[in-house]
Amino acid sequence: MAKRIDAHHSEEVTEATRKEFQAFVEWYNKKLGNLPLIVGGWAVYAYVPSGRGSRDIDVVYPSAEMRDRTLRSYWLANGYREEKLDLFTVSYQKELRTRNGAIIAIHIDPFCKDEDTVDKRTGIRLSWRLADKHCVEKRLDGVSVYVPEAELLAAYKIGAILKREKEMEETPDKAWADHLASKIVKDAYDLVQLFSNCNLGHKRVSAFCEYLEITPGQLKACGELVKRHKEDAGIEESVKKFEEEFARLHKKAAGKTG
Repeated sequence: MAKRIDAHHSEEVTEATRKEFQAFVEWYNKKLGNLPLIVGGWAVYAYVPSGRGSRDIDVVYPSAEMRDRTLRSYWLANGYREEKLDLFTVSYQKELRTRNGAIIAIHIDPFCKDEDTVDKRTGIRLSWRLADKHCVEKRLDGVSVYVPEAELLAAYKIGAILKREKEMEETPDKAWADHLASKIVKDAYDLVQLFSNCNLGHKRVSAFCEYLEITPGQLKACGELVKRHKEDAGIEESVKKFEEEFARLHKKAAGKTG
């Protein structure tokens, strides 16, 4: 039976996105003289290259000036168009043809390290300063990038699942709800990959979650959401280890607040 994750993150889809990703990183290294800080699905892939890549490219810039410079010099000059997701959120989209002829849309989500906001639906904090401070260099398909430390990346994924689930519950837009559902499934997949393959330090994950204002109750809810989406995410075989590891994480977080 086809899984939801295969519709949006099949090998055919991520292969096409990977080429765009590599071209951007090579340009960034050459023109800006630095390595880009990558978050999201490609950052997870840097830790678990046996997993899936990503349909999106999420980049954290050191400043708004550098973000805008990149937008003018690269994204808009290479066929991307601006897409306003809401009053405050802008993404950049480009249509690509896969090797089998399918047309897919990929998105570039540009962030700045100084962004530090609180999600009004969940109370979860979004802080990219942590990624800038707690990052490591990784080789990813022949190019070098910075990615958040694995424990921080896990905390970001936990926050993303919780925020998207809440937004999906509240939106009246069915198409947007379906989009969020596909993102949640991929987040669940990524989170299980991190917990199953990266020997995460629970104390450190707990500390990052606390900084992001993710409560023990929300941690427990996240674990339940991952289990609910295990079939759609194709993680039935690896979810048991995740459940054991996540239970230890929740216990540690609950102990700190008890």
